[in-house]
Amino acid sequence: PFDHVSVPIPGPGTTACATLCSILGLIVVVAGISARRKGGELFTICAAVVLGLTVTAKVLSPQYLIWSVALVALTRSRRAMVLLGSACLLTQAIFPIVYVAFINADLASTLILLARNALLVWCALTLVGEVRRSIRASATASENAPSNVLSDASIALLPHPRRSADNALPSKDQVHSFPTHDLPAPPRPPPP
Repeated sequence: PFDHVSVPIPGPGTTACATLCSILGLIVVVAGISARRKGGELFTICAAVVLGLTVTAKVLSPQYLIWSVALVALTRSRRAMVLLGSACLLTQAIFPIVYVAFINADLASTLILLARNALLVWCALTLVGEVRRSIRASATASENAPSNVLSDASIALLPHPRRSADNALPSKDQVHSFPTHDLPAPPRPPPP
């Protein structure tokens, strides 16, 4: 009884709304890249970006939620899991149960769709909050790191075990050679 086509919602402002959604989707991606560079937790960032792109997309097919379910399951946010699970249940109620009523502009089915969309936005905002917490935790951990940790510049000044007496770096042949004199002798087989 159902064709596999999307039903556009016509009306004034739909083109502007579609453009705004595209811009918001770009902002979501840039924010995700920025969050990762600041030390945010990878799975939470991925879940937030995928769900953010799903929420800001011009088309939200039910199967798009499967991508978010897998990623949200890898996060530590129980609230996001409950919100997304609830949104998935409402999605199942919409497609295919009340979809025909929704197409015919039924108020109850429209309210179910709005509730589902509100849950998805709430879940995305919850994940953004989790990303911000993971960035703060990462920054706090780096500030509280022991001061005796060597920086890359300090490590470069340490004597290299393969450097010569004048502290010159080894030649290309020396770098690729494997020092066999440091290896222990192989064990001898037991006598027969």
